[in-house]
Amino acid sequence: MRKSSMMRTFAAMVAAVLLLAGCSNSPDAAADGAQWDETWTLLGTVMGVGEPGHGLALTENPVSLMSGDNHYAVWSAGEEHHFTNDAGEEAVYYDAQLYAVASGFRNEAGALNAAGEWLAREREIYEITGEETVEANNQSYTVLTYRTKSETNPYSAGAVAIGVYKRYAVSLELTCLDAFPEEPGEVLKGILAVVHYSAEI
Repeated sequence: MRKSSMMRTFAAMVAAVLLLAGCSNSPDAAADGAQWDETWTLLGTVMGVGEPGHGLALTENPVSLMSGDNHYAVWSAGEEHHFTNDAGEEAVYYDAQLYAVASGFRNEAGALNAAGEWLAREREIYEITGEETVEANNQSYTVLTYRTKSETNPYSAGAVAIGVYKRYAVSLELTCLDAFPEEPGEVLKGILAVVHYSAEI
């Protein structure tokens, strides 16, 4: 069983246990004033993501597989493709994938430092084609658009939004093949409109 399959199985098992126990860790309200929607994809008790659209369907949302106070979810769109990576392992990719991450730190200073490191890493490994500050639901992000430089990366372009919400560094990244018909930066900015944060953090 591939790692992603094991992760999805584990997540489903934990979700079933929580459902049977009648438990919910969902916040009551979003920091932007919206009532929390139980249909949003939950990353810990920090972030809720509504339907991203653009053919993106949720493919991974483990309940607690990353170490510490770290949470992520993945959405995929288009055809499934297979290739062998540099480590000789079989990997799966799609026409486009959206990755959301929320990583907790002891304080806001730690989150700011991590967000700065994430941005520096993106600038190092990609050819940056655009940069702007975007506000969505009272949350600020630095949005980078890029082209990939690595010949072994199956994706050709993408966009990433990185920000800090209280003591959490957050990232949403859309990676695309040339076959994806939309401009990744514009798609990602639209997706930020359905991202919400807990008012209870």
